[in-house]
Amino acid sequence: MPPGPNSRRPSATKKPAPKAAAPKSTGTRPRATRPGTKTATKSAPRPRRPISWSRLAWGAFALNLAAGLLASQATSLQSVRVIGLPDGTPTKAIEKAVEPLQAIPFVRAHSAIVEAQVLQTPEVESAKLERTLFGRGLLKIEWAEPIAHIEGVEAVLTRSGRIVYGMKAPEGVMVLSLDPGQASAVPGFIGPYPTLELAQLVERVGRAMPGENWALAMDRAGIISISKPEGVKLIFGAPDDWDKKWKAWERLLTSDPTLPDQKLIVNLTAPDWPTKRPRPAEPIKQP
Repeated sequence: MPPGPNSRRPSATKKPAPKAAAPKSTGTRPRATRPGTKTATKSAPRPRRPISWSRLAWGAFALNLAAGLLASQATSLQSVRVIGLPDGTPTKAIEKAVEPLQAIPFVRAHSAIVEAQVLQTPEVESAKLERTLFGRGLLKIEWAEPIAHIEGVEAVLTRSGRIVYGMKAPEGVMVLSLDPGQASAVPGFIGPYPTLELAQLVERVGRAMPGENWALAMDRAGIISISKPEGVKLIFGAPDDWDKKWKAWERLLTSDPTLPDQKLIVNLTAPDWPTKRPRPAEPIKQP
């Protein structure tokens, strides 16, 4: 039956809009971007450059040329300039030490060979050879510096603490008397004498009391002492506690500046309790 004029028509109903699907979670937090900026995107990979065979060829050529120069006889040692030798020192032994490298190319030569040969000279403390590709060399030598003359033999004590036999000492250095029988009586030293400690004592005496005629001695028991021919004799004992013993002597010297010229024996073996006693007359040593 058709609807009448007063009947109500059924209202048209709208279908609900479908809900937007939530984005799938990727397990990572989305990257934050600033307002007004676009999200950064990955750029496309650049195409690989082809291998430049010409560059490789030039590199191989340069490497081959450098290797050829280093291995050539033209780079062998031709001339060496030596510095550090005292005036008037013969150089035949030094020149002979350079001969093994004169026919060897730079890449195969070892400077340590020359340095070892030079160090066989007793008067040489150190040797360093510097070379160039053009066959030239510079040999730097440190010559021994005598600071004391060993009594009874032609030998010296050097600043580095070495005893060099056959080397003459300059005038004015201290005389060092060593008992030949005490070499096995001093404990704690590998060598026959504690030469480094003796050299340090010689330098200390020279700085504190320059111009004095001091003599250094080490007896059979390893007791070290310094003395003046007509003055005081200082007994230091074993070569240890140098600073304490020397400070004890400085305190005594401050209280009595004429102490070095007095005929006394000052025992500094125990630096906290130094003792003094008259120095008896000593027999004159026969030359």
